[in-house]
Amino acid sequence: MTSFLLKAVCAATLMAATTVSAQVHKCTGADGKITFTEAACNTTSKSIQAVNIPLSTYQAPELRAQTMAESKDRAAADRLKTVQLMLSNGKVAEARLYARTPEERAMVAHVESANAVQRKEARQAKSDADLKESGERLRKALKR
Repeated sequence: MTSFLLKAVCAATLMAATTVSAQVHKCTGADGKITFTEAACNTTSKSIQAVNIPLSTYQAPELRAQTMAESKDRAAADRLKTVQLMLSNGKVAEARLYARTPEERAMVAHVESANAVQRKEARQAKSDADLKESGERLRKALKR
């Protein structure tokens, strides 16, 4: 019986804690200055509005810091995926402008160097083809 009563009291306490709210008063002073307080407005100012704010919307500083860190981690992961997508679509210049972290910049630099090697090889292949074609024309001209 005692444990049942203890459980009932704990459950009631938890339920009451989740429904607690704070009241905020918007007070206008004699000079027209607006202030917000948890206490009722004093006699020299006029209470315009009292708003109930559920305490469940309040975040402890530790929880807020953790939430912000998680948000920053998600944003960083999204940025990295965006850079990867830009690079896979051949938008290297856009990726270079978008990259912020050393990891993102390293990815862009790697793709840029690979592209430079490909361009160099393509130029060399074209140069070889042009040289071969010039040689063929010269041989034909000498045979005449």
